[in-house]
Amino acid sequence: MNFQQYFLFGMVFFMGFFIEKARTDDVRFKQLTIKEGLSQSRVSAIVQDSKGFIWIGTEDGLNRYDGYEVEVFSFNPQDTLSISNQVINSLAADEAGNVWIGSGFGGLNKYSSKNGKFVAYRYDPDKPQGITSGNIISISRGNRGNLWLSSNVGGFDYFDTKAGMFTHYRHDPNNSNSLIDDRTIFIHNDSRNTVWIATLSGLDRFYPGTGKFRHYSLIADGETAPSRQIVTCVYENREGLILFGTDSDGIYRFDPRTEKFTNFKLEPGNPDSPSNQVTAILEDRSGFLWIGTLGNGLYRAEKYGNGITQFLSHPSDHTSLSQDFITALFEDLTGEIWVGTDLNGVSKIDRSATKFKAFNVPPVRAFWLDDDGILWLGMAGQGLDRVDRANNRVKSYRYNSGDKRGIPAENIRAIYKDSEGIFWLASNRGLIRFDSVKEVFDLFRVSLADPFDQANILNYNIVELPDLPGVIWFGSSGGGLCRFDKKSKELTQIFYRGARPDSISANFVRAVAPSKLDPKILWIGSFLGVSRFNIETGEFHYYSNDPDNPKSLSSNNIMDFFEDDNGYLWISTYGGGLNRFNPKTEEFVVFTTQNSGLPSNSIYGLLPDNHGNFWLSSNRGISKFNPATNVFKNFTVDDGLQSDEFNGGGFYLGDTGEMFFGGIGGYNAFFPESIEDNPFPPRVVLTDFKLFNQSVPIGNESPLNQHISETRHINLAHWQNDISIEYVAIHYYRSVDNSYAYMLENYDTDWQYVGSKRFVNYTNLDPGDYTFRVKAANSDGVWNETGTTVKITIQSPWWETNWAYAGYGIMFVTGLFGVDRIQRFRLTQRERNKAQIREAELRAKVAESENARKSKELEEARHLQLSLLPEKLPDLPNLEIAVYMKTATEVGGDYYDYNISADGTLNIALGDATGHGMRAGTVVTLMKGLFSADSGRMDIASFFRQSSETIKELRFGRMMMAFILLKIKDKNLLFSSAGMPPALLYRHSKLSLEEIAVNGLPLGAMKNSEYLVKQDTLASGDTLLLMSDGLPELKNPAGEMFDYPRVQQIFGEVAEKSSQEIIDRLSKAADLWRKNTPPDDDITLMVIKIH
Repeated sequence: MNFQQYFLFGMVFFMGFFIEKARTDDVRFKQLTIKEGLSQSRVSAIVQDSKGFIWIGTEDGLNRYDGYEVEVFSFNPQDTLSISNQVINSLAADEAGNVWIGSGFGGLNKYSSKNGKFVAYRYDPDKPQGITSGNIISISRGNRGNLWLSSNVGGFDYFDTKAGMFTHYRHDPNNSNSLIDDRTIFIHNDSRNTVWIATLSGLDRFYPGTGKFRHYSLIADGETAPSRQIVTCVYENREGLILFGTDSDGIYRFDPRTEKFTNFKLEPGNPDSPSNQVTAILEDRSGFLWIGTLGNGLYRAEKYGNGITQFLSHPSDHTSLSQDFITALFEDLTGEIWVGTDLNGVSKIDRSATKFKAFNVPPVRAFWLDDDGILWLGMAGQGLDRVDRANNRVKSYRYNSGDKRGIPAENIRAIYKDSEGIFWLASNRGLIRFDSVKEVFDLFRVSLADPFDQANILNYNIVELPDLPGVIWFGSSGGGLCRFDKKSKELTQIFYRGARPDSISANFVRAVAPSKLDPKILWIGSFLGVSRFNIETGEFHYYSNDPDNPKSLSSNNIMDFFEDDNGYLWISTYGGGLNRFNPKTEEFVVFTTQNSGLPSNSIYGLLPDNHGNFWLSSNRGISKFNPATNVFKNFTVDDGLQSDEFNGGGFYLGDTGEMFFGGIGGYNAFFPESIEDNPFPPRVVLTDFKLFNQSVPIGNESPLNQHISETRHINLAHWQNDISIEYVAIHYYRSVDNSYAYMLENYDTDWQYVGSKRFVNYTNLDPGDYTFRVKAANSDGVWNETGTTVKITIQSPWWETNWAYAGYGIMFVTGLFGVDRIQRFRLTQRERNKAQIREAELRAKVAESENARKSKELEEARHLQLSLLPEKLPDLPNLEIAVYMKTATEVGGDYYDYNISADGTLNIALGDATGHGMRAGTVVTLMKGLFSADSGRMDIASFFRQSSETIKELRFGRMMMAFILLKIKDKNLLFSSAGMPPALLYRHSKLSLEEIAVNGLPLGAMKNSEYLVKQDTLASGDTLLLMSDGLPELKNPAGEMFDYPRVQQIFGEVAEKSSQEIIDRLSKAADLWRKNTPPDDDITLMVIKIH
């Protein structure tokens, strides 16, 4: 912005007009308060770090926001690496990923993104080179990453961040060239490398090169007396002009070229107005100037002097500013404005969210745009409006039964203006002729005998054919298809007459549309399908839904027609989505919510744009449809729509390409070219790395030496092959609609597109080199294709390494050499020692062979057992599953598995073989085979009986298998247990915990055992916990058991959380209970949450 533009800004400020209250459709605010997780409501500072996280300082804690969740950092006296004080005054971020925090009583803090820890620089009077005060009010970044710090009692400091040294600057009453006052309020290092310091006694400018101060009085150009106001904030714009906000005198602009101040007030005639108490200033990337005040909300000064808009808090409007007391302003990397308030958290402005301009008027059902720009609105219950958009004037024609000269109906459902300038209106009381010049209305009823007859309710179209001028066609709600001669005023009705060629299909006609390709044809829509009407022959041809024909019309309830240039007829239906009809083949192609991105199957209408796209209104907003790619892009009230619900007939395309859609909250008017996607792709950050469902700490003995977001390569041991990775897309416009895709190279064959899912699990990974990649798209589908990556290496076990094979070779050569030496020794000892040597050799070889055999057998068995577990858990849209297993020996007896039957039933198994080691592994292997072969095709009881008999017949002695099998289909549950602990079911709707217990003998205990099967119905939010007896029977060093009540208590506390969080809580409790002592039994947990 150049000087002339700022001069115009100044004129607007000075004159004090052009200020208007913001409309709700102008800018929308999204709130981030304690309800969304913010630690406290009084916001002091906002900043964005190099990864894109938003940091928010409050009076009670530091907050980091990723668009989904708020992480709070608070002072912990037991942790020297926590933040030193919870009162946050100021924030700054550097390119290295550090965040600098000025606290109220704990000095300066640095948060390091590499290790997620804080370093505190506390005030110590015995350290003269330390920080000057514990209360850091303001932070400004200087050259080479160093900082300028101001405090409320100790002047200000220059902090050399590399050396860790502070240089103090304080007031010296004997030196006029010193700081004017130690009570500093704000500090700012400008682009000329001079430092501005606001104090309670005035404004100073410090020149670091010379070490000199210059004192300034706030004297505006043309004024003689200096202002006594205190500077509250400092901001430098792109042109290098310095703007100073004051506590009651508006803004002072300083021009470094002329060394002059200019004063601007938002309310110059009212010196006591809160509007002149400026607390924050920001110039955004578009050149708008945003000004926060202490009690009068937020102001936006337009470019080129186009006026000022004021934004205020309206408690009844959740999209308005959250509070009128502004404390901080910040613009992030994508152009969103963050507004800190004094007592109600943060309000975020997302200008890209308001894609559509909404006009909040009563419900609109019809439009007409005159050549002179006058917009006519047909209202539902309010008559007719004439809108002069150029002059912002509205004239309303309201129905009054006592006014015989007024508009004769209240519901206007269609508007048509003929070549003579006469309007024809379809209403709930008949056809209306309206002479807008004379303002004369004439009513023509379909049913003359009964004014309240349904036939007088006309529907959504009035059509006049070029080849048949003077005649208009329209549909009636019971009066059939109507033909009206404008000159003779003669009305002709075409009724349903049975199954005859000259009969319409129904007397309720909702839609009438002329064919562009054949002027003799009218397309007629009713609630019984589509009729093709030949005007010349008077014959009809019908099309309706055939449930046995997928290429027939999807629904008979017709709302609208559009015929494209290719001859296809596009049909909007209520309940059947969008249909494309090919008149040549007489086949329909259907688009619904089930087979496409269409958000609703109730489509009201369709308008084409100049780029080949269609725009559809529905009960789920507006959709942009590309018929070449069959891709839908959907817009909702969050994008600025009047509502998500639109009205039948409420759509219109102007000659200039402007589109109008009416709904229950008014209407939207827009040019399709103006609806642009948010161009900023999200940044992608890895947020957590887990092994066996446990977050990996940072440390020298850990696979992570720094935070996962800073890590480029992870080395893991061969047994660390169960990993989880969490990630987030940093983009704050509708972040819940961000989407993700990931791929583990050397494992996944292609990208896995997972929607909004922000974590991935990989189990039983083989040794090797992998690269994990994740990318993300913003809510408009703009992808960050680069994303982020981390390399993962899983080492081979030592016995499979090159060193091991080299050792094997050395051992072999050494063995040969040893054999030779023994042979020589044996010969030299002759026959006397021959028998002894042979006996010793034989014993040694037998022992060595036996040990090697047992080690190899155990290791092979361990690999076999791990291979029996599923590599991935089922990824189903309505289920969220997490599993945890910890074995007591190298070959465990616990086992879990799943498969999906041909009918879609999910079969889930969890078992516990008696004992451990090789024999338990053998039973697990057997059950794996039985489950894979028979569980999907047999009912539970039959499967249990057959499995029990099979184990018994194999004569494993006392070896048995406790087993749970459940089947889930469409939220219906079948469950049975053979000697396993009871399952726990949390009912979300009742907030209660139930125990599902089935008494049955373990498989293999007895032949001909009977097993009971329980049936239940699950609901969204319900959570099921399955477990082996390892956790309830887990003992601590004192010999006390964990026990079932403790499991129930913990599960009840966390049952509303995600499956993985429940697993993490239970496994952590188990680790704390056993206190580093190895478990006596395998522990297996499975959590299933219904969505």
